[in-house]
Amino acid sequence: MLAEPAARPADVDLEAAFRTHWRSFRSSLPKVTVTCLVRDDAWETLSRKALGPLSREVGPDGWWRADVEFAEDPHAVQALWAAGPAAVALAPQRIRDELATRAAETAASYVTRLQSC
Repeated sequence: MLAEPAARPADVDLEAAFRTHWRSFRSSLPKVTVTCLVRDDAWETLSRKALGPLSREVGPDGWWRADVEFAEDPHAVQALWAAGPAAVALAPQRIRDELATRAAETAASYVTRLQSC
């Protein structure tokens, strides 16, 4: 902290300046759009973890088919992985592949570890 207090002109709207800067910063970050199927009971949690849903419509068996925007691939993978079997990535293929690999490795670990107990 500085010893002297900060002073700014009365006509400066610090909150508005911050919001403008924050929006500009966020819009400059890379983004990835994931097309996915999401069970209704997982939709709210997944959509809160995303930058935002771009579209959503009723898909097969009452699941939502959605295009959801995330900040880069790791963000998308983490959010979808946290949803477990309640979300399935359809595209892009690299996100789908990463989640499928994680699921297969997790299942194999359970089989291997349970056999050695």
